[in-house]
Amino acid sequence: MKTVLTFAGLDPSGGAGLQADIETIAALGGIALPIMTANTIQNTQSFLESQAVDPDWLKRQSQHLLQDITPYAIKIGLLSSIETVDAIHKMIIDDLPDKIPVVLDPVLRSGSGTDLSNDTLILAINEKLLPLTTIITPNNYEARTLTGCDSLDEAATKLIEAGCRFVLITGADEAEEQVENRLYGQNGLIEVYRFEKLPETYHGSGCTLSSAIAVLLGKGLNYRSAVEQAQTYTWESLRSGHQIGKEQKHPSRIQGKL
Repeated sequence: MKTVLTFAGLDPSGGAGLQADIETIAALGGIALPIMTANTIQNTQSFLESQAVDPDWLKRQSQHLLQDITPYAIKIGLLSSIETVDAIHKMIIDDLPDKIPVVLDPVLRSGSGTDLSNDTLILAINEKLLPLTTIITPNNYEARTLTGCDSLDEAATKLIEAGCRFVLITGADEAEEQVENRLYGQNGLIEVYRFEKLPETYHGSGCTLSSAIAVLLGKGLNYRSAVEQAQTYTWESLRSGHQIGKEQKHPSRIQGKL
């Protein structure tokens, strides 16, 4: 059983954030070590507000945990403040062995369309976390917002130049008949993955994908196998999703299959 340290927000609807990470990691044979970065007010219809956890509390919590347990991978989700970015950056540098895979899901906008970032936070993510990231998983909007590039190829190049080893840009936010996800590495585009576009919208799909990649990397899969299997698992979780609220569906992470 591989442990995955996950930093994410608390979603009281249970669709995204920490609960999504915990369910995904457990479904794929891992154990989640969850640390809350922010509390949120949201449901399947809208995102109202987030409140960052005190960075000193987050630092003390992670340090105490890591004195006892060493994770096999790290997943980073919602970051509500520059201080949170600084605390996670310092923790990775100071308290963890080298070469632990880090998966960054840059949550810059909620599924209902609420902006969750600003220019200073984006700058902090670029400067502090991208150089430590193994795989970043932005959607098209997030890739363009992080880099200021309209072209996805140019955005991926810029993210790689900032220090990421691999970039997986997901296309579910585009109005196309197929979802097109694009994997990039140091030498440019590696592969384009295409999936059937499902008719519904989902709460926590990005969290599911990034957590799945993290746990699979922690279990020893190479980056390409982890990315391929995580996408298949996520799509199956979405296809089997269920309606518990009035709008976005919840992925059925327990029923997802590789």
